[in-house]
Amino acid sequence: MEVEDEILFDRKLIEQAIEQLKRVDLSEGVCCCGDSMEGHASPLHCGHSPTDAGQYYGYNLIEELQEELEYQDERLETEPEEEPVSANAKAVIDFVGWIALLVFLAWIFA
Repeated sequence: MEVEDEILFDRKLIEQAIEQLKRVDLSEGVCCCGDSMEGHASPLHCGHSPTDAGQYYGYNLIEELQEELEYQDERLETEPEEEPVSANAKAVIDFVGWIALLVFLAWIFA
């Protein structure tokens, strides 16, 4: 499987997961602080707004999955990197460079 095919396959699964998470009730009935959401103390008394832990972590997961889709979009849009130069090609380039330097020095001192 090529990288682009893998990305598209992963993308389909991520999109399905996001849609399912949006459809279900993520509430757990428990605040992130551990207190029950039912009858939770007033923000003036406990120092924070009651936040259902399931909804908090569920919505964060949806955001992370959407960021992954954006990352995949960027990855598909970028051009592939150039092929790395082989060791033999580097040796030839170095050799030609040295020959050019020697010719240049011979021309200067001639």
